[in-house]
Amino acid sequence: MGKYGKKKGGGGPKGKKKRKHHQYYDIFDAAQDAIEDKVDGAAKDVSYLDRDESKEKQVIEEPVVPEGAQFEETDVFEEKWTSPYESLLSSLHVARDDDSKKRALKKRKLQQKTENSERSERSDEPKSKKLKISESQDAKPVDSDEMDADEVKDSDMESDSDLDPEDYERELHERHLIAAQNAGDDSERYNTAEESDTEEDNLTLLEMEEVKGDPFEAHLDRIFTKTEIEERSQRQLHELPDHEAVGRIWADTTDSIPDGVANAKYYMKPRTIPRWNKFFDEVVDTTSKRAKKRERRRLKAMTSSSGSSSEFDVRLNEQQHLLMSFISQYYDMLYCARTHENALSTMSVYASHALNHVLKTRDLILKHNNILSQHALAKKEKGKPKPEAPEFKDQGYTRPKVLVILPMRNSCLEFVDVLLSLAPKTQADRVANKNKFYEEFFDEVFEPKTQKPLDYLATFRGNTDDAFRLGISFSKKHIKLYSEFYSSDIIVCSPLGLRLAIEDSQQGNFDFLSSIEMVIVDQCEVLLMQNWAHLEFIFERLNQMPKRPHETDFSRVRQWYLDDQMKSYRQTLFFSRIAHVDINFIMNRFCQNMRGRVKITEDYRSLNSVALSMVTRQLRQVFHRVNCETFADADDARFDYFATQIYNHVRSTLGKGTLIYVPSYFDYVRLKNFLKKKADEEVNEEVMIAYVSEYTKTPDASRSRTRLYKEQLHMMVYTERYHFYHRFMFRGVKNVVFYSPPQLPQFYSEIVNLMADDGTCLCLFTKFDVYQLEPIVGVKRSERMITSDKSTFLFC
Repeated sequence: MGKYGKKKGGGGPKGKKKRKHHQYYDIFDAAQDAIEDKVDGAAKDVSYLDRDESKEKQVIEEPVVPEGAQFEETDVFEEKWTSPYESLLSSLHVARDDDSKKRALKKRKLQQKTENSERSERSDEPKSKKLKISESQDAKPVDSDEMDADEVKDSDMESDSDLDPEDYERELHERHLIAAQNAGDDSERYNTAEESDTEEDNLTLLEMEEVKGDPFEAHLDRIFTKTEIEERSQRQLHELPDHEAVGRIWADTTDSIPDGVANAKYYMKPRTIPRWNKFFDEVVDTTSKRAKKRERRRLKAMTSSSGSSSEFDVRLNEQQHLLMSFISQYYDMLYCARTHENALSTMSVYASHALNHVLKTRDLILKHNNILSQHALAKKEKGKPKPEAPEFKDQGYTRPKVLVILPMRNSCLEFVDVLLSLAPKTQADRVANKNKFYEEFFDEVFEPKTQKPLDYLATFRGNTDDAFRLGISFSKKHIKLYSEFYSSDIIVCSPLGLRLAIEDSQQGNFDFLSSIEMVIVDQCEVLLMQNWAHLEFIFERLNQMPKRPHETDFSRVRQWYLDDQMKSYRQTLFFSRIAHVDINFIMNRFCQNMRGRVKITEDYRSLNSVALSMVTRQLRQVFHRVNCETFADADDARFDYFATQIYNHVRSTLGKGTLIYVPSYFDYVRLKNFLKKKADEEVNEEVMIAYVSEYTKTPDASRSRTRLYKEQLHMMVYTERYHFYHRFMFRGVKNVVFYSPPQLPQFYSEIVNLMADDGTCLCLFTKFDVYQLEPIVGVKRSERMITSDKSTFLFC
């Protein structure tokens, strides 16, 4: 019985609310209840998470097998395991119950006696022995050809001795590992009866094998010189051929840009591919029928050329295929074509990439741990040479490797849902603190009283709190939410939440950010409407040398960590609706990835996609360029032009009902002080001006809107941030003055459509506002407006 009642959330507290949104409140099994009851949701002791009591009770009765009979595969495990990788696991699986161990030991002793008697009769032949395992253990036989000579001698010496069942299982495990590695076996790793507490994951030999050409190893194992790092800062972006799914692509790398089609798997972990395909078929695939047909033909061509199974071919739509082609190669990327329509598709791509990076990192460390443990056991054996243990460089200073920055809790909830849907089933079925997570991050999706745009409903659905942080750790067959930062693999946070965590810690400790290898920033357009300084605060503290050791094994720390070159290996991914100078500033200053940078934007060369085409009113739209020499002088030049030209024009010609739209809050404060001073200087007539910003209370804003509708206001100064959070539809707007072009292009058409047909729209811009002008008027028009000798441009 779950936390919220017996069935579908009924019977518990707030049962009706939970039944309405029961998809977010899963009822967990006995293992999940044990997590909450025994360790208060912390899941500190993970031993009970790895035990499946239902499977322990199911003991397969072994048939009586005559001596010397040859064993054939049965259909028992063929029905249970459907995946080819799981079938390999079942073929090497050893029964863990004590009865099967004893039966296996008796059979092995009987086989050893039979082999010893046969060898004694053939004294001329060299001694050899085959390691045979009965089918009840479900293990693959290993021939004597696959074993070393020393192992054969040891097995002969111990043939007549009585071994303890646990010692026998441990010895059999070691021999099978060595034999499988020598033979290049792709089987899964042998499961012992006693699992080590330090071994946190049930890896397979297939998963531990190095994939040729995998960018994960190629990127992290490469050592760069100081000269190469200095040359990296001098690279310039150059435009690549357009892509059908998006439009314009720029890159600064001299390497050949990956196509992605040539690699069907995109270097995903094999155990995550079936989960991805299932998630893609059920949730993500929202493309048109024509796009689906093209995708099926592409997958068919890849399958026929590679000869691989279609079950392990990654299914992607066109947009995901483009993103995965660059992301899987560890390029830094700025993707400026994220919309509410492709938000889930985009999130699934970077969530899958982050998950694969974490799994590859853990698998590599556990693989090396396994090799080191074998060398440690080999040193303890008598009469054998003492091999030197190899040195591995596979770790950083701290454990966290991925940092995901999201604006609100609703985005975090969606990201965790996607991550759990893509995680391997053995881990996703056991999630610690899952109930607590949904209680704190889930909220009912409200239905606004007035009609709102779709992008607004998608952004402000559910819980919109912007102060949160969450640690996620992957361990043996389970995932833990709310893990401590130093014990986490992925940190999901908002800029404000992480800054508060750093400032509230002792002496501003941020060592957990020292070994971040991947940073993902989603919904940058929403972060721009918050406090962008919090994001810069975080990037300034990324990949700094830690102040404390934090139990780090420095013998296994990668060399480029020791050389303080972490920033040259970190991958940074930005996903935004728009291109903005603040995003470019962070990319140019803090992103130094040696792999290269890629920038993808929508194609605004077509006039059908610009904001001007969305204007439904037949009115005059005037764009006036304010001349200035440098970017630092742009704000002063715009203010001087408004004070000397626009204000007098508004007072004398436009009259009442003028809306002044100000994107920046700093310009709003400066403009507010100027207008108050001018209003006090008026002698003949009292000037009625209202000021509405993000700090204005809702009743005051409502009164200002009412006065504007009743033509009681000459001007109303209105900030873009307030419009972003409320999206009110004004009535009574006769004229609009854009103090500068809106940061979000859809706001231009929304505001202009509020006006009457006989109104006038005026927009001020400088030559540094190219990112705002392109999505409003188009690429060719914006180039002509910036470089032309004329300064005024009219659109009707």
